[in-house]
Formats: sequence, structure tokens, C-alpha cells
Amino acid sequence: WRRTVLDYIDSDALAAAATTTDVAILDHAVPFADGVMLFSAQRQLSLTNGDSGLSAHSLSIQPVTRYVMAPGVRPAPLGSQVHFITDSGGFSSVQEYTRLTGADPTEAADITAHVPGLIPSGASQIIPVPDLDALFVLTRSAADGERNRLYAYQFFWDGEKKVISAWRVWDFDDGEPVSGAYLSGA
Repeated sequence: WRRTVLDYIDSDALAAAATTTDVAILDHAVPFADGVMLFSAQRQLSLTNGDSGLSAHSLSIQPVTRYVMAPGVRPAPLGSQVHFITDSGGFSSVQEYTRLTGADPTEAADITAHVPGLIPSGASQIIPVPDLDALFVLTRSAADGERNRLYAYQFFWDGEKKVISAWRVWDFDDGEPVSGAYLSGA
């Protein structure tokens, strides 16, 4: 609790509110572009602290985009990108926020646009692998015939240009990936 209403003290808690036209219950927070991306089920917001450092007066939360996220799938930071899952038409899509010089980081690219029916609806986890410039998508919540697959995305950046990217499907036959994590240097 604040001890004085006249001044902010370093130990005071900071409070900020976002102004949106709809209800946005925040589910996830991911560091991105000198701030934090906040994710709700239907909206993404940007928390920034301005140029003067973190204070109650410089803290700002602004609505950024309106993607409907797949329920229960945590967004995954990977280098200067943040990936998250959206569902539509019975399939999942992977969206990518990228921080590029001079580009607007408030638009996400659909990195599954060239393979729209590849990942079935029901994605459950994104596993980022920074050492391999890759990410993996688990579909534990998908239909029975789709749970034994892992979807791998690999890419290569040359400076600020993504020069190559590819999706692969790993089929585990009778096995079923349940969860995953990548440990660097393990």
C-alpha cells in the first residue's frame, strides 16, 4: 500500500490499466521489443515504460492486435520473435511477431500461410529451440489420429531477412508426445 498520496516512492507498487472496447482478461506475458507483450484470448497488448525509465507516469498499456488465440497455448519467445497459435477452419496457424528495424512490431505474420491445413486444430504447446532456429508444435488436444505427430518449423535469418523456412511433420506411429522442453547445452 502506498504510504503517501503526494509522491511515488521506489517501493510503491505500479498500477496501469489498458483501454480497450472489450473485456481482455490477460493470460500470458512475454518479453518483446523493449517491453512486454500481454496476451488475452482475443487481444494482444503492449506494456512499455517509455523513454524515461520505469515509473508510474511512464508505464503504458496499449492494445496492439486482435488475434483470437488458441485456448491454453502459451506464447513462446524465440530470439527477437514471439510465436503464438490461432485456430480457424478446423486448423491451427502459427503467428509470429518479429522485431525488425523500421518495421511495425504490431503485426504478426502467419508462418503457416503457405501450408494452411498442416496443423490440425488442438495445438497444445509451442517449444522454442533457439540453438537450432526452430520451434515445435505439439497437438495433444487434437483428434485421436493427429496426437502422434509433432510439427517442426526451421528457419534461417540473414540479418533482418528470413531467407529460408520449412515445416516438417514428425510421426511417432503408436507413440504420443505428451509435453516437451528444450534444454540448451544439455
